[in-house]
Amino acid sequence: LKSNNDVELLSLALESLEESLEELRLTGLILSESQSENDDKTKQITSLDPVIEKLLEFQHLRSFTCALYPQSIITPTAAGAGATENNNDQNVAGEGEEAAATSARTVVRNTPGPKVSPRMWHELCLLSTLQDLTIRHMQLDDESCHELSTALQQTAFLTCLDLRQNPTISKLGYGHISRALELNFSSWCTVAVDDLYFQSQFHVLIELNQHNRADVVRNLKRSSIAKFIEDLEETRPNPTAIWYFLRIHDNVRTHLADFMAFKSNLNNQREANRRMEERKRKSTTTTEESKQTTVVSNVSNKKLLAANR
Repeated sequence: LKSNNDVELLSLALESLEESLEELRLTGLILSESQSENDDKTKQITSLDPVIEKLLEFQHLRSFTCALYPQSIITPTAAGAGATENNNDQNVAGEGEEAAATSARTVVRNTPGPKVSPRMWHELCLLSTLQDLTIRHMQLDDESCHELSTALQQTAFLTCLDLRQNPTISKLGYGHISRALELNFSSWCTVAVDDLYFQSQFHVLIELNQHNRADVVRNLKRSSIAKFIEDLEETRPNPTAIWYFLRIHDNVRTHLADFMAFKSNLNNQREANRRMEERKRKSTTTTEESKQTTVVSNVSNKKLLAANR
């Protein structure tokens, strides 16, 4: 796509699919003017905003993938190809032919900077039918992540967001998304990023939502905390999820401490009752055995007396 006119043509082509399109993949894109290797002049950046605006009108779009081509492409120009062919016909060799080949090459590359306005990503995330959004090699930055995070705070429809292969996103941008997921108790959206620390953090947040952390935070009761902890221990034995839950919800710490003390006392009481029952059972068994021994002894004595008579 060498100009904004090409992008407009693409958006017009998509318009005919508005009623039926459910999945769209735009990958391997190059949004830039053609630029000669010997020309360092910066060309106008082409924007995909018209395409995203058109997608906002789609009524059944479930999945959208957008990715730029990660490398530059070197192609021969038409005039250069003709000059090279004439040189070959005339058996011209040496520096003249090499110079002609060099001037004939054209470099096509994606110019630096985001190709979609951050606000457009925000609006796209809020599309009620969209479930899967993949944005790779799109030169996303922290501002784009901030706009995405404001949408993630509100939506519960999006189930998968892939932001990998965007090296211009820093920890600040990932932090925006993390805080958004912390505030959205109903989101089950899996977020894929290149940073392993934030990737594991996003997984834990979704797991906490799947175990209904909203019920614990909004209704601080001993029963809800007990069920929440038991469910986490059954599915995730390590304490990472509980630790992270307490870190982002400090208002639960006191109640959880009270619950843990109550649970400890309850376990101690159950253990004491079990030991008491065990002692009673042993005592009863000993008494019955003693009675049986006495009965057997009495029977034997009676038999001896009868034999003596």
